[in-house]
Amino acid sequence: MVAAVNRMAQGMVLVLLGAAALGCTLASDLYLNYVQGAFRPFLAAAGAVLALLGAARVAAELRRTLRPPAEDGTAEAVAQGGDGGEAHGDPHDHAHGAPRVAWLLLLPAIFVFVVSPPPLGAFTAETGQRAEPPAEAAAGPAAAALEPLPEADGPVAIELKDFLMRAWLADPGLEGREVQLTGFVTESDEGGWYLTRLEMNCCAADAIVNQVVVSGAEAPPTDSWVSVVGTWVPPQGDTSEQVPTPELAALTVIGLDAPPDPYE
Repeated sequence: MVAAVNRMAQGMVLVLLGAAALGCTLASDLYLNYVQGAFRPFLAAAGAVLALLGAARVAAELRRTLRPPAEDGTAEAVAQGGDGGEAHGDPHDHAHGAPRVAWLLLLPAIFVFVVSPPPLGAFTAETGQRAEPPAEAAAGPAAAALEPLPEADGPVAIELKDFLMRAWLADPGLEGREVQLTGFVTESDEGGWYLTRLEMNCCAADAIVNQVVVSGAEAPPTDSWVSVVGTWVPPQGDTSEQVPTPELAALTVIGLDAPPDPYE
């Protein structure tokens, strides 16, 4: 009986893990805090498989538990010794189940249901790997391969990583243009603040930090999301030895709710 309960509990763990994966991908956009959107169908499929395997395990144990015993005692003999033979080994249950460490698989499901971990933010920006300028940035203007910014009557909305690349390569089309960037606020070592966005190639573990120095506006609260309209400030002096972090002279700063997909 103990073994049956143990196997049933293991099946329930699989069901919970599958439900957590399905809940993150189909019932909400929570999965975007951890992986790229392209992984959604794979996560959903994995969740469905886990839930079905767990449900099948639970159903099999329920059928076995509710099955009426054979009148001649054969079922009892099979349960104890196998094929009607006598029981072997110690009198305790032989079905020890999975190792106890396997129960740790239950923790991710509980964590997702109870805590719902937030996306990476200011702490990761301070400690994570920062985006680096391309090698040709130190040699001077090298923006010939960049596509021109789209024409617009007002500010043109671009990704922060696009602004960084254009600024590093001294794109002449960026000079004097009003651009709109969206990100979250982090503190600068020099006392100012950065507009920050994390770029994710696969999952949150490989996120790269993209940052722009914002001048001309007071810093909003750290980790808050804002939209900044401003113009690029070309660097002064010799940048061949060290390419500075691109700077944006802010015209307007507007607070926003965090987007469903916080990464670029």
